[in-house]
Amino acid sequence: ILRERIMQGDLKTNKRYKVVKIADELGVSRTPVSNAVKILASQGFVTLLPSVGFEVKQLTLKEVEGILIIRGALEELAVEFAIDNATSKEIANLRDILRSCEAAVRKKDTKKYSKLNEEFHFRLYNLASLPNLVDTFKNLWTHEGWYNEELKANPNSILTLVEDHFEILNIIESKEKSKIKEIIRNHINNCLHVVSQPLSNMNIKGQ
Repeated sequence: ILRERIMQGDLKTNKRYKVVKIADELGVSRTPVSNAVKILASQGFVTLLPSVGFEVKQLTLKEVEGILIIRGALEELAVEFAIDNATSKEIANLRDILRSCEAAVRKKDTKKYSKLNEEFHFRLYNLASLPNLVDTFKNLWTHEGWYNEELKANPNSILTLVEDHFEILNIIESKEKSKIKEIIRNHINNCLHVVSQPLSNMNIKGQ
């Protein structure tokens, strides 16, 4: 629950959160919340504040660029293997998800878009059938709230990312492995462009 709230931007950076208060909100004891926060800290989502609670970790634009570059390299690998494994039905299902993504973006429904976007990516990653790849992506799948901020301000930029995803599916369907690197790297550049503005605003507020 906490991870999802961070990814969707419901838990903000530069704000302190108390474990006891969150436990009360969720109707659980402090222990599971404390354990969850420790796990999130080990995954780079939060910074622990002894005797207080935690803060959502604020990454720099350079750190985000590094995460996106790593994700891009792994996505090139995932798409290459997905080409060999994906069935026509699985590709059609992914297209349906992207159409729903488009509709959510046009309605500026950030929660629905965030959920559908994650579903699209992890279904795609699973198609690679590579051991541990999905778990690796989970550790890199952080702070998706950046995209939600931009969706509210400039939905057309998010639609560009959805169009990139359609292109990726076209490559998988046509089995054109030679085009993987170009489209993925273009997509990562588009992602960086999308998150740079909201992330810059967050960093300015935190100074």
